[in-house]
Amino acid sequence: MTKQQRVIVADDDRDSAEMLAVLVRNKLGLDVSAVYDGRAAVEASLAEHPVAVILDLDMPVLGGADAAKAIRNSGLHPLPILVAVSGRVELARSQDEVFDHALSKPVDLPRLLDLLASVALRRAQA
Repeated sequence: MTKQQRVIVADDDRDSAEMLAVLVRNKLGLDVSAVYDGRAAVEASLAEHPVAVILDLDMPVLGGADAAKAIRNSGLHPLPILVAVSGRVELARSQDEVFDHALSKPVDLPRLLDLLASVALRRAQA
């Protein structure tokens, strides 16, 4: 996987965002940015062109679903995969039209890492 591939983790729980960012960086070697609200996730996506954006659904300023819609409608190409995370799994899964994947909290780390590795590999081969 190439160093320029980036993942953005957005969660208003700073400790959770930072911890997930460190785990993804250490396990997959991807560049990872942690942000703490939906608006920052949109801005980082437009500036950094990530392969994936992991969005907590319940964030201040702009919630995860609204941030995902803004990223989808931004014209960003290629579009990153958008992953919803929530303590309420039914809420995360109800966002199918906005998100590519939905995970419940606590995040199933092996599942998330497999997903991100697959996306990064496909992007590197494109």
